[in-house]
Amino acid sequence: MLICNWKMYGDLQLVGLYKKNIPYSQNLIVCPMATLCSELKDTFKVGGQNCHQEKEGAFTGEISPLSLKEVGCEYVLLGHSERRKYFGETNELVIKKAVTAKECGLTPIICVGSNSEDIVQIKQDLIQQLPQDSSFIIAYEPTWAIGTNKIPSLDHIDQIMQWLANQGFSQKVYGGSVNSENAQDIHQLCQGLLIGRASLDIHSVLTIGKSLEIWN
Repeated sequence: MLICNWKMYGDLQLVGLYKKNIPYSQNLIVCPMATLCSELKDTFKVGGQNCHQEKEGAFTGEISPLSLKEVGCEYVLLGHSERRKYFGETNELVIKKAVTAKECGLTPIICVGSNSEDIVQIKQDLIQQLPQDSSFIIAYEPTWAIGTNKIPSLDHIDQIMQWLANQGFSQKVYGGSVNSENAQDIHQLCQGLLIGRASLDIHSVLTIGKSLEIWN
């Protein structure tokens, strides 16, 4: 599985490049800004980048999970490290969003992480972030390495992935510091990858996708 998070980047030109150059795969999920989801839904599996915890209401500027479903989304990213850091999203809020999103027919992809490098502390932090519903997809982000020159070792990633499996989560992906050079090695340790800025470059997406064999 390859999840492409466009963040607050991308436009109709990038939509066109994706449609022209990237083949469909049932293992490829594209998560653009909400305004672009409908432009991609006929070509790829599409996911939103966030949604509100309520299905509808007087919440100006928010995105209803029902509206994501209506424009063709099958998935929604929730609790991304940037949402937690810049918008103060709590563990409780993220779980509530996930439950509502599932009720609306979306598959939540819940991002979890820790600011600690200590494996014991990381597990304690993740326990607070994991939902009770093990059918959700879990994306592990090593937030302690974001914005630094530190790159998590394959052993570190493997330990976390195995631990998540022991918690009952069979669908788990890794996100963070993924590029065309390390994607294949990392993918051997998990079910998929969540890429950010790399998803804005068509060549990188094709290279990573080929290394994951998502078109085989």
